[in-house]
Amino acid sequence: SDPYVELHGARVAEYVKEIGRHLRLGPHQLESLDLAARLHDIGFVALPPEVGEREQGHAAQGARMLEGLPFLDAAANLIRHSHDSTNPPDAPHGPHRSAPAESHPLELRVLQVADAVDALVAERPGLDVDGVCDLLALDGAYEPRVVAALRSARPVLRTAEVPVQERPAWWRHDLPAALRGPS
Repeated sequence: SDPYVELHGARVAEYVKEIGRHLRLGPHQLESLDLAARLHDIGFVALPPEVGEREQGHAAQGARMLEGLPFLDAAANLIRHSHDSTNPPDAPHGPHRSAPAESHPLELRVLQVADAVDALVAERPGLDVDGVCDLLALDGAYEPRVVAALRSARPVLRTAEVPVQERPAWWRHDLPAALRGPS
């Protein structure tokens, strides 16, 4: 129902596969990451537009939509936590709503970096991989070894095909906190 969601998911899936291969993730991890990347914003289609700040509940809603489908269990778990903070309490932007970073699997951290990559490229189409990595590293909320893997993998960065004026209002929610502005 939203062309931005589908195209965004496809681009994030490309990034997770490139980063995941560089981190030498196994085939099952890569498959779960691919599915999670493609479906991570599916919860937006189930939330009514009049609900303010739709991004606050879309991850949990998306995971609920996939419950009961055993082949999507791992992807649903990644989606459920896709917007949990993995940064330590002393990171530049402080603690957020999550468990300690050690409890987050590497696949989740890959998904979060890939999601932010797509938002950064949508926000600043001229960015290259090094520029994206520099912004992610400055934010402090992203796993350094995943950012390093992104820098080494050097995936082709794809710009959003949907013009800014046609994107849903929530598209900026995936930007690093320092660039997102007030919520």
